Amino acid sequence: MHIKIIATGIFAVLMANHALADAPRAVPIYLSENGHILTDAMVNGEGPYTFILDTAAGGTVVFEDFAESAGFDPIRGGEQIQVHGASGIMEASLVEVGDVQMGEWSFTLDQAIVIPAPEDDHIMGEGIIGFGQLLAQPVGFALADGQLDIFERDQAIDADAELEGEWFSTPIELRMGGFVWTNVIIDGVPFDAVIDTGARRSTINPAGAQALGIDLETADLVEDEPIRGATSHPTPSWTLPVSTVQMGDRVWGGRNLTVSDIAIFSAMGRQDVPTIIFGADMLVEQNFVIDPVANVIWMEKRQSAALGYLVRPETELSSAVH
Repeated sequence: MHIKIIATGIFAVLMANHALADAPRAVPIYLSENGHILTDAMVNGEGPYTFILDTAAGGTVVFEDFAESAGFDPIRGGEQIQVHGASGIMEASLVEVGDVQMGEWSFTLDQAIVIPAPEDDHIMGEGIIGFGQLLAQPVGFALADGQLDIFERDQAIDADAELEGEWFSTPIELRMGGFVWTNVIIDGVPFDAVIDTGARRSTINPAGAQALGIDLETADLVEDEPIRGATSHPTPSWTLPVSTVQMGDRVWGGRNLTVSDIAIFSAMGRQDVPTIIFGADMLVEQNFVIDPVANVIWMEKRQSAALGYLVRPETELSSAVH
């Protein structure tokens, strides 16, 4: 399941005012049984509430039932805006959220997009933290340690001083208001890639399948579960086994990718270019840091793959240090 939000008619990256604190600030994170990267947050002193961490969601989202129960004030009198989800377009509104605390990181969320809770059973929680918050500074994901690191704003990562172990970097580019793009090679074929921690499954478009020599009309591919996304519009998908997926010096071997003509590819203008939504199924197998200041993604060198599912952390969020 992919949740992609591109807001039409508003500034898509909904920035937050961050409290001053020593960096990096630690935020407990964990992987759900369905493969989403989650955290628990206090909102205006209440909670904890569960949010998906999504580096490819153009705006932070709260689901409708949570917005109503929390009493968030509407912005622009509840005027509707248009948003693009992974599988279609829907109408949404904006609300003022307030103070958000995630572990040692706190910020004021001036506005968030309100949508109905998706019908996809794989989605849990009260909303989605998008790239407007996550990528306002370098951010590190360490699922094996159950920790998200929020680094200093406007300062590039010094790998030798700030990262333990051995790491390598791959160039990234921030485009379309904040989406993180890089290059990936799949079975020798170059793909444009969107780094997407909110996607459970790494998904290529039909143009990518064609570049790999796959004719979707005649190929004998196994049908996968439909992709619904935030708009709950089901889009058919198929499983495509590949031998290698490479990003910089990191190579994943013997993987199953998803092939689907989800609407977000067209919304991003990628319907004719081999493109992959590079999801959590690949990303969580090593620690990684996205650095939007130096325009690189750092990946820790490690030989092994599967982490399995991590348990919810025992951190008492209400007593975390700001």
